[in-house]
Amino acid sequence: MIKIKFNEIETPINVSFSMQDNIITLTGNVPKNTSGFVAYTVNDIVLGDYSEYTTIYRVLPDAVQFSNDGSVWVPPKKDVLITVGWNDGDDVKGIRPAEIAIDILLNGEKDKSIKLNSSMGWQYELTNVLESDEYTINVEDITDYSYSINGTSVVYTTEYPQPEVLTVDDVAIAVAELTDVVVQNSTDIVDTQTALAEVYEMITQ
Repeated sequence: MIKIKFNEIETPINVSFSMQDNIITLTGNVPKNTSGFVAYTVNDIVLGDYSEYTTIYRVLPDAVQFSNDGSVWVPPKKDVLITVGWNDGDDVKGIRPAEIAIDILLNGEKDKSIKLNSSMGWQYELTNVLESDEYTINVEDITDYSYSINGTSVVYTTEYPQPEVLTVDDVAIAVAELTDVVVQNSTDIVDTQTALAEVYEMITQ
C-alpha cells in the first residue's frame, strides 16, 4: 500500500500501485476525474513523480489506469454471424417458409429483431461489437419442422423422402444385365463395342 497525492487534490489517499509499460494502475478509492500524481510510502518517502500521467487510460470497477502518452484503452471487438440452416432435402416437400423471424439477445436481453431469407443467404452479421458481449438468439416455431440452436446458428429439420442410394453390387448387376441384352442384339463386334460404349456412358452420367 502506498499514498498518492494528485495534482488537483492536496490530501493523499491510500491505494495499491502497479505499472506495466507506460500504464499505471491505481487500485482503491481513486477519484475518477483526476490525473497526475506523486507516489509516497506510508512514511512519506517520495517513490516517484508521475505528474506527466495525465490521461485516464481506463476506468475499472475498483481501479483507475493512467497513461503518459495520451493513449486510452480500446475494448476488443468481434463480428457475430447469425445463420439459419435447413435439413429438409433442399425443400423437397415444398414447405420451407420464405423467411424466418429471429430475436437477437444481447447478454440475455432482447436487442433487436431481424428477418432472414434466401436472398440474404439465410445469414446476418453483427460487426464490430464488443468482444465481452454475449449474443444468443430466439427463433420462431415452424409447422412440420423441429430446430436446434447452437450459439447464434439454428438448423431446422423435417422428415423427407431419402433418394435411393445404389450400392456397388447394384450397379454391377445392372451393368451385367444391360451388357447381356446389348450383346445379344448386336450383329458383329463393331456393334458390340458401340453398344458397350453406350452402356458405359449411361452408367457414368
